[in-house]
Amino acid sequence: MRDELFDAIAKALEDARVTTERVGDTLNVRVGQGLTAHKANLDLEPLLARLTDAPADGHARLIAGFVSGVKGVLLEPARSKAGQWSYTLSAGRMVPNLEVDTFALGVKAASGDDAWTIPFAGDLVIGCVIELDRGQRALTRQQVELWGATDDRVYSAARSMLFHRTRESYTSPQTVDANVQTLKVGDGYDAMRGFILTDLYYADLDETRFRFSAPHPDVILYTDDVSSYDALAKAARDAHDAATYPLSDQVYRLEGRTAIPA
Repeated sequence: MRDELFDAIAKALEDARVTTERVGDTLNVRVGQGLTAHKANLDLEPLLARLTDAPADGHARLIAGFVSGVKGVLLEPARSKAGQWSYTLSAGRMVPNLEVDTFALGVKAASGDDAWTIPFAGDLVIGCVIELDRGQRALTRQQVELWGATDDRVYSAARSMLFHRTRESYTSPQTVDANVQTLKVGDGYDAMRGFILTDLYYADLDETRFRFSAPHPDVILYTDDVSSYDALAKAARDAHDAATYPLSDQVYRLEGRTAIPA
């Protein structure tokens, strides 16, 4: 069982274009070539322990979250100085992402530092990346503590950047089923856009009736038509079940900046 899980983790990393090599009970991993290649040796024990305690049909999802965290670290070039950037320099480049909580295990395994995350719902968390001129940096708890910034301040800055980049790369919503709509920018942050849609389309969406779902990182489904709630739930289940990295098939409503299962 242990070897099967080990192999499944290695395959998921390879599928995500992370070069892997098994060394005993660890994995050497790499993204990139030459002097900018980012390398790490992953201790898989925390993830293996989580998988051992989880139902087998949920393993792929938990592994996908871990891989997302590992790759978030390895996409930062080896000689990057972004870990030393101030809050002021970083704030205009931060973008929030919705992840399974094993994302934090991946960041820890690849960097040795704790991922900055805040709760979303269930086993989902909100993480954050700093987009670089080349690559990105997974935001860590240690960096936030050095800034002396609160979680609310970090989240507000990241959410603001998501709003502005969505508005600048405007894509018209598409109807999926009944009055269920989807917005796909395709930058990996679409699942987080449930938090900014009522601001983006304030003239068209009724905030009190607004419901959304984030089945996987590259899609957001939503409606403010009460008669379409069932259609939203079905579309969410279908997208979730077909996803390589499924997040949730749950439908949510917003209370301020908090997502509540509807």
